[in-house]
Amino acid sequence: MPTKEQIEQIIKELQKILRIQDWDISFQYVSEAEARDLYSEDCSGGNLRYRDRAESRIIINTDNSRIKDVPDYWYHTLVHELYHIVTDDFICIIDDIMPQVRDEYVRKELNDTKNVKYEHLVNRLAQGFVNAYPVSNFDNILKGGNP
Repeated sequence: MPTKEQIEQIIKELQKILRIQDWDISFQYVSEAEARDLYSEDCSGGNLRYRDRAESRIIINTDNSRIKDVPDYWYHTLVHELYHIVTDDFICIIDDIMPQVRDEYVRKELNDTKNVKYEHLVNRLAQGFVNAYPVSNFDNILKGGNP
């Protein structure tokens, strides 16, 4: 697993590629317990975004089985979380419209469906990016060099 400093260097490079360099992004590794405190579910990573300030805190759960067992899954997780920033405007538009749905049951169902479909969308974008721009592009950083 890369060091925190290596991840931060990779984030800076990916920000340029994804055109989100105007965001202030911090990173930290967390335990399963910390991830559950933040998201109340088992997750490989997370992204706490503050859209109005263009700030984000990305986490990777070092206890997650996929992070531990799947080679370079940390990279997929990192790209996935960065794509949440790329698509943030899109999801905010939907969230702005939701309160206009008057029926509470329909609103809940729509919101649940939106959340699932949004995660699938971000996952597909991340997987496509990882396939097109593999982690080996960062070997210079991961092997101790500079970008």
